[in-house]
Amino acid sequence: MESAIPDRLVLERTEPLRMRSNWSPPSPAFSARFDDHVDTVVMAYLGTQYRGDVAPNSAIDAVNELRELTTRADGPAHRDAARFVDASGYTNDLNVLYWLDLGTYQRWAKENLRWTDPSVHASEDVGFFLEVATPSFDRFETIFGGRKMEGASVLSHGISDEIPEHGYWGSARDRFPVAQTNPLSPNGSLEFARDGDLVVVTPHENMCLIRSGQDWAKTVDEPRERYLGTIEPVLATGMKFLAEEGLEIGCYGNRYVTVVDDDGAELSKSYGTSWWHSLAELEKWSKSHPTHLKIFGTFGQYVHEFGGAVGLRLYHEVTVVEADQARFEYLGCHRQTGLLNAMPSA
Repeated sequence: MESAIPDRLVLERTEPLRMRSNWSPPSPAFSARFDDHVDTVVMAYLGTQYRGDVAPNSAIDAVNELRELTTRADGPAHRDAARFVDASGYTNDLNVLYWLDLGTYQRWAKENLRWTDPSVHASEDVGFFLEVATPSFDRFETIFGGRKMEGASVLSHGISDEIPEHGYWGSARDRFPVAQTNPLSPNGSLEFARDGDLVVVTPHENMCLIRSGQDWAKTVDEPRERYLGTIEPVLATGMKFLAEEGLEIGCYGNRYVTVVDDDGAELSKSYGTSWWHSLAELEKWSKSHPTHLKIFGTFGQYVHEFGGAVGLRLYHEVTVVEADQARFEYLGCHRQTGLLNAMPSA
């Protein structure tokens, strides 16, 4: 085994390790490995929202233009797309763009990123949102149950050997290089500034972003039926709780999305992505809230019954950002969109 923390980022630890000294993980897990020169990960979530099942022409045109812009100089090294219906009944089309160099992203954004510019995308029937995280590499961690990559890890150069830091409460924190010496405590509060239909949110210190996904494309027969009939409904219930009631436990907003191809066809992949007030509150939900404990227990029964995940691939990527490592803008969006969910009533 090898640690999830790359050798180049190992420090003398001053924060407690959650892993027991004699810990033996219950199953194999791995972390993505990136080239040593990578010091920043950029994750840009660009979305449109509208009523109904059919996207208005203005939304279609905006997404088509975005896809063209991503092919230009300094464009993202990876892009994936997803769709979901949010708790307010709006259909959302989401494109997630990834870079492994902050300067490259900044050059592209300066020339091309007008997603929430009212002079470009003002629309009565479509909302536009932009959420960007640019964490330094020591504020980013990944875990995979297999060796096929998703999200930012598509850009990795490979994968680790089996890691010990998983399968126990608090293991995500143990995988963060920065958490060796930093408690990652939140500081400050969100600030909201409105200019017409545009709301810009200023983040606070040590907000947490998670993308946690599942791929059931290679499941077959009874294991596939069991996942779709038993595990997925429990997962959906947990995701619904976070979207509709999560604010009271520190979750600013949650999206449970289905991955789609460029033609909009649904794939056998989904993920939940949410912004949290802190890593500690995400950990608390994972460890003790009934909705997550039921997800955890149902999956455990599945693995026990079928002798493994039998084709079901699970992963997540988590980041904790400094206040200057995130950007949030919402144009013509409803009040439960992303961080607007936490905006005080006027």
